Amino acid sequence: VRWALGSFIITASLVWMNTRSLFLTVGGMSAVVTSLAAAQFVYVFGIGVNWVGMLNFLGVFIIMGIGADDIFVILEFWRQSAKHVQQMSPSTAVSSCFDGGHRDDDVVMVSRMRWTIEKSQYVVTMTSLTTAVAFACNLTSHIAPIRLFGCFMTTLVACNY
Repeated sequence: VRWALGSFIITASLVWMNTRSLFLTVGGMSAVVTSLAAAQFVYVFGIGVNWVGMLNFLGVFIIMGIGADDIFVILEFWRQSAKHVQQMSPSTAVSSCFDGGHRDDDVVMVSRMRWTIEKSQYVVTMTSLTTAVAFACNLTSHIAPIRLFGCFMTTLVACNY
């Protein structure tokens, strides 16, 4: 537990240093912790596996890295959105998102968020999908703990997504 807590603190510190936002750090790390709980729930009640092997504890460390990576990818696209949204014409920046009467700041923020989601969703989806498939390959193992680890990690990566 101490190793997991230490890893959580180090990962959260690195996320905070990169984002400079306590809100994003707490939100992102909370999503990672929530994915652990959700994956355990699906693993036990959805799949019906009650056995938790030592390998499953590695999932805590792995998913923190994957979650932090997702935060970094989305944040980098957010930073790039400022430049790309400025280059758009006002009519294409937000297509019929507002009826009018809204501040230009609102339009810019919605445009940046839309651009960020459009660009980052492919990257986050593909990295999560390839990671989940890689762990799912462990399901072919004849060694039960490795097979169960693959099952848990596939579930964990899917829940983190």
